[in-house]
Amino acid sequence: MVVFDVDGTLIGGESTDWTCFDTAFLEVTGRELNREHFVALKEVTAKACIHQVLDDLPLAERNEKEAAVEARYIVLLREAVKANPGALRATEGAVELLRDLRARSVPIAIATGDWRESILIKLAAAGIPFEGIPIATSSENYARSEIIAAAVAAAGRTLDEAIYVGDGPWDYRATMKLGIPFVGVGSRASLLRKEGALNILSSMEPKEFWRVRTLMGASQPPMRAAEAPMEWSSPEGKYFVSTDRRLVDLGVVCALLAASYWASDRPRDVIAQSIEASLNFGLYRRESGGQVGFARVVTDGCTFSWLCDVAVDEAERGKGLGKFLMASLMSHPVLERTKVVLGTRDAHGLYEKHGFVRQELMRRNKPSPAG
Repeated sequence: MVVFDVDGTLIGGESTDWTCFDTAFLEVTGRELNREHFVALKEVTAKACIHQVLDDLPLAERNEKEAAVEARYIVLLREAVKANPGALRATEGAVELLRDLRARSVPIAIATGDWRESILIKLAAAGIPFEGIPIATSSENYARSEIIAAAVAAAGRTLDEAIYVGDGPWDYRATMKLGIPFVGVGSRASLLRKEGALNILSSMEPKEFWRVRTLMGASQPPMRAAEAPMEWSSPEGKYFVSTDRRLVDLGVVCALLAASYWASDRPRDVIAQSIEASLNFGLYRRESGGQVGFARVVTDGCTFSWLCDVAVDEAERGKGLGKFLMASLMSHPVLERTKVVLGTRDAHGLYEKHGFVRQELMRRNKPSPAG
């Protein structure tokens, strides 16, 4: 199984993160933090940092300070994300790697030195598809090695099955304590090598991950048959449709849905999670690989499928690409063997050409936050 650190590993924007943390610490304690503090610390987790820097205070007072710093940090983090939604971004290839591992049935978990509430804010802001992934944090454990072990246990696995992917020397030291393999990534590669780390990724792209894992002696598990990508080429060869989730451009899909009448206000993190939980059909230019269309299917794989979020870039319309996208997805084995349902306000003619008939349906809208 693969266990991931978050800050500097799955997501970037550490300058924003550190500014919020340092400010919260200064406001609550009246003391300033600097990077030298963290180099000298034995443990680098949110909880451990506060308790080590404030080790001259009684335990009860340190606990109070920790709670106050955490609360203020969360407020500042929310404000920073609201002011600049792009401040925290997924690192290159991170989303694709998570999807690739899931497609290969490789168990994954998250072990972070951050507190639980703050890390969930950051994962959502960065568009990381974390739903269903076991997460262990500094809210439950003091030491990073304890956090990693807790994440492995939460996934129902044992340490002898795990590797840890992280960006800090403290990550490497935690794996040495646990006796598990370490894979480094991020901007601290030189520091990791000084610590003794041998396996360093140049990016989080799936190809790079499996290259390094192969050098470490690990085999690359095959895709699950049900999730192995399928591809269709347009008659003239200029476009293709693929079910490979690794090709999906989240930014393009968000833009397509923002221009739709049914999902114009759907949040980016919700779109990312919906892609993770669906059978996706991306429409791409053959020459450049750029995405120009999208559709997804929510299905149990054997009896029922819901076709939704069908969209083609306005600049590409009038070329028959909507018909090509529909013909491709309707020939997928899952859709061939299941009842397929969809909803539309203005494209009945397109869908009727593929065997759909108009029929009244009942639906329950999502309840409001107030219930």
